[in-house]
Amino acid sequence: MIHKFNDQHIHLLISAFQNDPMFIKLFKGSHKHRQMRAFFKFVFIRNQLMNGLYLTDSSDNPSYVAFIETPKNKQNYTFSKKVRLLLEMLRLVLYIPMKSLNYLSQYDSVTSKQRPSEYHYYLTMIGVSSKKQGQGIGKQVIDQIHQIAINNLDNPMICLDTKNEKNVSYYEHLGYKLTNQVEVSKLTIYFMQWRKL
Repeated sequence: MIHKFNDQHIHLLISAFQNDPMFIKLFKGSHKHRQMRAFFKFVFIRNQLMNGLYLTDSSDNPSYVAFIETPKNKQNYTFSKKVRLLLEMLRLVLYIPMKSLNYLSQYDSVTSKQRPSEYHYYLTMIGVSSKKQGQGIGKQVIDQIHQIAINNLDNPMICLDTKNEKNVSYYEHLGYKLTNQVEVSKLTIYFMQWRKL
């Protein structure tokens, strides 16, 4: 069943990422909630325009939300989609401070350079409801993403990055390897990769 992205999913993501080092850096003050809301809406739209996968288990009471970039399919990434993405990026200026947008641009540039040339899936974001954390839901979603890669690539590979050092050991436990770490404006980004053995 396909579930539409809605306020419940946004609330889950805000709750899941409010203590993430990058989100603490980006979103501050009395408008923090509004800024995060605009950002997550943008991530969803960008994911759609780039033919990404959107995974969740419910519209009303989601346990998790995940965004995954699929291997690049340039035929489906049309000029009109590029224009729409540009307009959505410009709309972010109304909600997010320029300093935060500049950091996001730097972050995007750095993460793009770290990607392997082979076809791969990229786990953009996964958030688990605070009420459901510690129940193995994150692992179930990661296993689901692994299976998608196995079913669709000859040499299955998934890449991701995290700004939270605590997440590195979690992903290593799930079979990921740390491939690099890069500092961007005093925030370390850890790059990780999973390959089917």
